Amino acid sequence: LAQANLESFVEYPKNTMWLLFENRTLVKILKGKYSFFILEDTSVGDVRNLIIGDKNELMIATDNGVFNFNIISNKFTKIDSFDNLNASFIAGNPQNLAVATFGEGLFIFKNKNLVRKITTESGLIDDAIRQLFYDSDNNLWVSTISGVSLIDQKFGITNFNSSNGLINNNVRFTSQ
Repeated sequence: LAQANLESFVEYPKNTMWLLFENRTLVKILKGKYSFFILEDTSVGDVRNLIIGDKNELMIATDNGVFNFNIISNKFTKIDSFDNLNASFIAGNPQNLAVATFGEGLFIFKNKNLVRKITTESGLIDDAIRQLFYDSDNNLWVSTISGVSLIDQKFGITNFNSSNGLINNNVRFTSQ
């Protein structure tokens, strides 16, 4: 792991840390002990980020869809609903999940069913998405190479870039 970059980490359950490294390695840290798990699916080149999924599961965004990792069985499973999506980032939870791509826009899923695709044609500032998150009001903030899009609960989109206040359009990260 000395040569691998840390892509993402979460705490789940309490006092258990999960670290996702670029080489498809997931590391569990519990009470000072490390356990290592490798996503061996050869169709996956890059892993992007990690969130808490359904009970006892983590969700992992990859360049070839989204995978679940069951923390009891220690098994990876590809989620059919997100098959072949080049996911640059995921946010939310399995009941309300946003899957970002780097070039194809944003996909919104409810209970793992696609309900909306949002692209520049529907108001997104750019289809090349770097990162996203839901704020405490359930609004979705989308960081892109051309600025930030704010998608409110009713799917209204407000865009921010250097013409209305950002110092630089290439936004890598947003948080609350």
